[in-house]
Amino acid sequence: MPPSGPNPYLRTKIMTASPQELRLMLYEGAVRFCRQSLAAMEKTTTMLRLMP
Repeated sequence: MPPSGPNPYLRTKIMTASPQELRLMLYEGAVRFCRQSLAAMEKTTTMLRLMP
């Protein structure tokens, strides 16, 4: 089931975070999305190798 809307706990965490905590959240999100994109590229590469 997809999320139905913004998470109120996450919103509170963001609104009360210090600038340093916000920067850390930003970096953690960037790393997470980089890992996801690498996994997708590896999957695509594997699929292309299997094609005749």
